Amino acid sequence: VGAEDQVESYRLDLEYKIGKHTIRGGIDSNKDTSLNAGDMTAGGGLWTYSKTGTPNSPITLTGQQGVIVANGGGFGTQGYYVQKFEFSSITSAKSSQAAQYIEDRWQATKDLLIVGGLRNDQYSNSNGDGEKFIDMKNQLAPRLAASWNVNGDSSMKVFGSLGRYYLQLPTQVAARAASRSTYLRQDFTYTGIDSKGQPTGLNPINTPASPDGEFNQPKDPRSVASKNLKPNFQDEITLGFERAMSPSLNVGAKLTYRKLGAGIDDNCDMRGVAKYSAKVGLPQADALGYYGPCFIFNPGEDATIWVDGHDANGAVLPGQGRWVTFTAKEMGFPKVERTYTAVDLFAEHPFRLWNVLLVLFRRRNSVSAPC
Repeated sequence: VGAEDQVESYRLDLEYKIGKHTIRGGIDSNKDTSLNAGDMTAGGGLWTYSKTGTPNSPITLTGQQGVIVANGGGFGTQGYYVQKFEFSSITSAKSSQAAQYIEDRWQATKDLLIVGGLRNDQYSNSNGDGEKFIDMKNQLAPRLAASWNVNGDSSMKVFGSLGRYYLQLPTQVAARAASRSTYLRQDFTYTGIDSKGQPTGLNPINTPASPDGEFNQPKDPRSVASKNLKPNFQDEITLGFERAMSPSLNVGAKLTYRKLGAGIDDNCDMRGVAKYSAKVGLPQADALGYYGPCFIFNPGEDATIWVDGHDANGAVLPGQGRWVTFTAKEMGFPKVERTYTAVDLFAEHPFRLWNVLLVLFRRRNSVSAPC
């Protein structure tokens, strides 16, 4: 079944005029659904054939010690075995966004228009089991803009704006990170190989193991996002002008500056969790050194995450989980910084039926983010 994205949107706007003020307000709602998003190994799995020179002696396979290959029978008595690798992050995830806004367009004078507004955003992301793992509310975004008819005859306009804009996370975040996923390895002996290269007469010689605890079980939504996660937003300032040099030539320029206020990233470095677990005696017996799923956080800030205990195969131990706060220093990530500056210049030559527009721009994007 192929992947598919579905979007369902609603919007309502109301407008009321009183004196020199035009008051507008409204609501909007957007629901996104990603069906069958993610990746998987083709054919249901990948087989890797191997041989040990000591089939009657204990060896370590897939992080599990004490495996005697010959005990599996078949070609295992000669040291032959095969490993199956399964991976799938296929899921159907949802995200929703809603907002309410109010705006006042004030014609302060014949030549000066001032627009002020306030927008309240909310968004959430849900995993494949319909559980919310991100739920952002009360994201207030003020906006202010002005336009000045300098000469009073529309021959020259100066304009500017400033505002805050919140950025929703895509539904793809839920694939693997927050939804059910499979990442398994298991070893078998076998008695033959069919015409397609697939082993036959399989006999397992160890149990399925996952370095990340991915057994296609539902993930605890608390474990995939920091409890104190701040929303992603940026602030923007614009300033520009447009001028009619003659009936056949218009010119203008605009300066745009944007600054990221809060960044969101994912983290799969579990050394801090391992250190904490060793300190308090939280079981983390995974021989491959991983201690839970990746989680979403704000780089450069403290993160409060849900930490579970795990057995030797990476499976969660019930009743061991707890909230743990890691300081920004313990996390070891710098704060995300991003600035964007652009200068746009244009010249326009209007004709009777069509226009010629020449646009020149210079842009600079500066980013400092964790790798």
